[in-house]
Amino acid sequence: MYVLTLLTPAHARSVTVNELTEQALTAAAQTLDITIDAADTARRLAATYLDSRRVEGRTMVPKGILIVRAVDDSTAEFFRRRVPAGWLGLVLELDAALRAVDPDTTYTDVKPKWGELRVYLSTDNERALGLAREATRRSRTICEVCGAAGTLHKSPWGWHRTLCPKCAAWMGHTAVNDEG
Repeated sequence: MYVLTLLTPAHARSVTVNELTEQALTAAAQTLDITIDAADTARRLAATYLDSRRVEGRTMVPKGILIVRAVDDSTAEFFRRRVPAGWLGLVLELDAALRAVDPDTTYTDVKPKWGELRVYLSTDNERALGLAREATRRSRTICEVCGAAGTLHKSPWGWHRTLCPKCAAWMGHTAVNDEG
């Protein structure tokens, strides 16, 4: 399984694909709302990623940078069941960073709460805990539905979520000002 993340000046959005084929890249591009030459992109990703056995590959696309990361199915499934789709790329990035800092770190819990990502770890490693705090901070600026730039919103029932204006309007949520 692969996570494709589109980085633009405005946001980071991620989508998962099972293989790096033209068909899968075309579907991913539609989800990410970009136009690419799937054959050319697959060839460039193969040149920078697959052939060199790197952990991550990058290629330029018209709207920004497309990053591909291999993720084992159990890791992706673990997070997919616990966090909203818009934050999947963020938690997979956090997981890779945590594995590099402290491979023995385990998750006590990972969940959305009060409009931010909460990551609870079983470690005393200050660098790992700092990475978790940074992921929480970053989640406050990423729409948990689509991955676009977001801010805190409140549902008609009182639930807090970080959403972009488009998703907030679609879901009937209103923006929360800085005072709460």
